Formats: sequence, structure tokens, C-alpha cells
Amino acid sequence: MGNDLWETPKPFFDGVEDYFGDMDIDLAANFQNRKVNKYFDEKDNSLKMDWNSYNMGWLNPPYSKPSIWLDKVNDEILKSKDLEVFMLLPMTFESNYYHNSVFNKPELVNTIYLINGRLSYLDENKKKVGSPRFGSCLIHFKRDFNREIISFGKCDREFKSVKLI
Repeated sequence: MGNDLWETPKPFFDGVEDYFGDMDIDLAANFQNRKVNKYFDEKDNSLKMDWNSYNMGWLNPPYSKPSIWLDKVNDEILKSKDLEVFMLLPMTFESNYYHNSVFNKPELVNTIYLINGRLSYLDENKKKVGSPRFGSCLIHFKRDFNREIISFGKCDREFKSVKLI
């Protein structure tokens, strides 16, 4: 299983839900790595689905194609005043996709949480596969046309110690 299918560690996901509330859809998953009961898998093709009927979406997308997922999140957030998406991404801020789809979108991006330490992802057997060569961050997307700046926060690997910076 390539790292496009690595599962988010349960303590991190549980911490996010404890802080923000329950997610009602996992937007890029399979049966083995889903975080909630309702999920879109590769067959469903989340990139072609309408996300408007959901309030809180979890998204740990394939890291090989972050820009298409960021474009989809931006499109869906623009369409819905109620949808919030929590997206786990590599912390590679020098990448064009961050500049094009995150940093230039304060009306869509609420907060970027920098994770202290590297997450240990899981394989299809729920075994730790190690950490990627880069850190990760959690981006909270929520539409607000009055927002002019993006907030930054920091958190630990279980999303228990959370502070805005």
C-alpha cells in the first residue's frame, strides 16, 4: 500500500473531533482507513461528488495530488455557507499549490494548524508505517468573505494541546 492510502492516526483524528465536533463524512477513504461511517472511496470519486449536504468533512487526501484536492475543497467551500473541511496535508509551504490554493484564499481558509512532530500513519492492517519525510498540518476550511487573514495555530500529534499563534 503506497502512502496515498496511509490512514490518519486515531488519536489525532479523535483529538480533532473532540475540539471541533463530529465529522459526518470522510471525503477520501476506503473501508479500511475511513474515519467515520459515511465515506467516499475511489469508486465514488469524491472529486466528482457534491459535498453540499455535509457540515463537517474530514480529508486526508492522496498526497501525490494535493492541488486537485485543494481545488475541489475551494470549489465546495465557495458553494456552501455551512460546510467546513478539515484537510491534512504535508507541510510544504514552498509548494505552488499552497500559494495558489491556500495562502491566497483567506475567505476560504480559517486556520492552518502546524503539528509539532511528525504523525505516524497506519497501513491497511492498522500498523504504524512510520512518518513521512516532512511534517504535516491541518487546514480548517470555512467560508467567511469578511476574513482578510488566515490564522495559524499549533498542536501536538494528538490535537490535545491547541493554541492559536
